[in-house]
Amino acid sequence: MNITMLHRFLKDIKYNFILPPRGIDFGNMNKKETAETFMWFMDHLPEKMDYLRFRCSSDLHISIKKLDYSDKSLVLIWRWFLKVARLEDTPREILDTMIEGSKIFGDSYISRKVLSVTTHMIVIDIALYTGECYIRNYPHLCWTYRTAPRDSITINQPVISGMISTYKGKNRPIDFAPIHMVGVQASRILDHSANEEDLINMYQCWEKYAVKS
Repeated sequence: MNITMLHRFLKDIKYNFILPPRGIDFGNMNKKETAETFMWFMDHLPEKMDYLRFRCSSDLHISIKKLDYSDKSLVLIWRWFLKVARLEDTPREILDTMIEGSKIFGDSYISRKVLSVTTHMIVIDIALYTGECYIRNYPHLCWTYRTAPRDSITINQPVISGMISTYKGKNRPIDFAPIHMVGVQASRILDHSANEEDLINMYQCWEKYAVKS
């Protein structure tokens, strides 16, 4: 860890996150690394969920029993997240890339603030909690991962399998990618549009695909 990274970390939220040995750079993992990382997440899921629930209930001064993997518990989880989430100045190297990209995509491509490193780690834990909400309420769903197509933005990430979408009378399987989808909700902090209903609204929007017809 260089001095800049250490300085960022010391100013960040105090949260005991743990990461798999190969990190979370999912897009650059080969199949063996993806399988090992997926198994790490499944093995450490109870530990990560226990800590998230403990931390949320302690900070909000509520009973941990309210964090029962129901859809309503997502409001409490997100209320806590919005209280603890932090922004930081966009690192210079990332900002330079944005400025270069703005020549094509316009000034809106530039973001002077980003979610802090620890905030990103909390997003991952909340994503896993959200996935568990689906699985515990719809037991036919399960965790898995996809190693194709290679250009997928959720390549190699843990996803929820077993959902069904119906289009023009035809059913087709779809995956719910919690790390990506919860990350989208978290990004609303950047434009000050986030509210504590974001997570439950997202959950309920996807819930129709989880219900067996």
